[in-house]
Amino acid sequence: MLILGTALPHAMRVLGTGLSWQLVISASSLLAVGGAGLIGALGDGPHSVVSPHSARDKETPATSPPSVLSAFRIRRFRAATLGYFGHMWELYAFWTAVPLLIAHTSLTSALPGLSVSAMSFIVIGIGALGSVLGGVVSRHLGSAKVATGALAMSGLCGLVFALCWRHLAPETMAVLLLLWGASAPADSPQFSALAADACPPALVGSALAIQNSIGFAITVVSIAATTTLFDHIGLDAMWLLVPGPALGLAAFAFTLRKAESLREPMQCADSVDRPRSSEALR
Repeated sequence: MLILGTALPHAMRVLGTGLSWQLVISASSLLAVGGAGLIGALGDGPHSVVSPHSARDKETPATSPPSVLSAFRIRRFRAATLGYFGHMWELYAFWTAVPLLIAHTSLTSALPGLSVSAMSFIVIGIGALGSVLGGVVSRHLGSAKVATGALAMSGLCGLVFALCWRHLAPETMAVLLLLWGASAPADSPQFSALAADACPPALVGSALAIQNSIGFAITVVSIAATTTLFDHIGLDAMWLLVPGPALGLAAFAFTLRKAESLREPMQCADSVDRPRSSEALR
């Protein structure tokens, strides 16, 4: 839903080409308020209640209030979080740059029937399909493999674009952007599932909140840096996105391998019926 919500302003622009940007932003904001109302009406899901008799709760003494820093001492949580940070460096800066990538390549002249807004909606919106597919595949291969594959694919797409954007035919450029758009967000729900699985129940909410807060702080830096660099060097600014997936993959693989070598247990091993890829629609 996050992906479709991000793509929706571009769709609104397509449907109302004569509309001012103020009206588009206002309509998007009203939809956000409607989404908040739905969240309030639906409430928490059936799997949100943690059993007070969970074996994991016994790991945290009742006399010691759990600290969110405890989660970062868990290597499996750190691995998922570092991978997520690399993902966040790339994702929102990529989404911000999508209209610029389309407008400054040969796509606009090769596809005159589609506006920049229409193509932006397609490139960003296809990420919803990528996330759903990742959620389905994770049931068979596991979240770690899906997250690694998606992050590697999006990083590769960014590298190919940065290297070859001057020489790609419009058809190849379209396929590359669609692959990039599908893979860039697909690792996010898997990293979230891995992080939640790694935490004791008493720490899940606060740990994921800190993880997301740091992740979105990273996006502020990457968006600002990418757009500023774009004003000076154009599409070559996309080189700035490449380190995110590369460093995220390296940190995730190294930290996870360390946890496995030390046989660090999965914290959720005793949980009951927790839906592991519950964020697969992101």
